[in-house]
Amino acid sequence: MFLNGVNMKYRIFILSVFLAGCASTESQVKIDNIEPTNTNLVEFAAEHKSNLINLACSPKNEEAGKSVLWVTKCNELAFNYLKSQLNSGVAFQRPISKNPFGMAADFTAKILMSNPSNFKAVSLGQTFKFSINKI
Repeated sequence: MFLNGVNMKYRIFILSVFLAGCASTESQVKIDNIEPTNTNLVEFAAEHKSNLINLACSPKNEEAGKSVLWVTKCNELAFNYLKSQLNSGVAFQRPISKNPFGMAADFTAKILMSNPSNFKAVSLGQTFKFSINKI
């Protein structure tokens, strides 16, 4: 019974992230130019809205879902992307950490490791509020 409750919460979380992505009206920016090392592990995208950046990252295949390395790569790509935004004059509402997807990403990776064939249903998401620095 406990596992069913956890499974249902997990499915609702994944569905929410998916529907939020589908509801977007602005185009996504694919990040292809950040360190091509291990890009076979993840798919990473950043979506800009008026004062928000939505980051999404997911394992690319079942093999990636067998370890937590895909989460490490997602955090690395997200941090590098956010850092490049800082360098171009974007000021974030809160400090940017080395793990932008947070502890939830580690939890998601551990759940996926128990069933890596479910990799298509897993995605990490995080939203960052920002303003443009006028220099």
